[in-house]
Amino acid sequence: MDLGKLLLVAAAIVGLVLLIQIAAGPGELPDPPEGRFLDGGTFALVQGGNRLGEEKFSAWIVAQGFRIDTEVKLAGGEVRRGWMTTASSWSLTRYENLRSGPRVWETTSVKIEQGQVTVETKAGLSRKTKKLPEVPPLLVQDPPAVGPWFAALRMILGGARRLALLKVRDGQIVPVEVRSMLAVGLQILGKKLPAERYTLRVGEEEVILYGQGDLLIGLSFPGQGLQAYMVEVLPTGLVESEL
Repeated sequence: MDLGKLLLVAAAIVGLVLLIQIAAGPGELPDPPEGRFLDGGTFALVQGGNRLGEEKFSAWIVAQGFRIDTEVKLAGGEVRRGWMTTASSWSLTRYENLRSGPRVWETTSVKIEQGQVTVETKAGLSRKTKKLPEVPPLLVQDPPAVGPWFAALRMILGGARRLALLKVRDGQIVPVEVRSMLAVGLQILGKKLPAERYTLRVGEEEVILYGQGDLLIGLSFPGQGLQAYMVEVLPTGLVESEL
């Protein structure tokens, strides 16, 4: 068989594998540990005034710490389902995520063992693995998921001011520093809702968390024009005002 025919056969095999994966639907993640419900809600995801989609998240108390589940549904039909577990300090211990949708099927797994972080991504016939040294206390970021930032808020409320964050898509760990904490008001139906604003420096980027007590109700990436807000608390959006 000549080279041209071999290439055609190889392309056909790759296409068939992708079609089988896509036709199989969203697939399954490894089962998370069982737990007792702690908190949860629905976040609207908005960028530049456009609705990107929404995320449902829930936090659970489990035997070794906590678990956070997320389900992100994007406007284009893509769905991202995932869960993460943390120690009792809210530092990451494991992360699993599955992306599925039109012509998309990808799994990501993060495991931490013996002081080493292993990030494994599978998409079609491609498989990539990266190993990094663990830098506790560790967070995880896998845009546009909001749920993992719930762990960041809980760490800050526990007194943490310097953290580390694993950027799953970039395969790197960057420092996180809490720059300021301020009481603010958030507009809701003509009234002001008291809240707390936490400004973080994440690598070279600024990230703002909005909390009400120990509940994460909003998130902003000013450099990206990206916002997320909990619709059960802020039905009209994330708009800050002075108290």
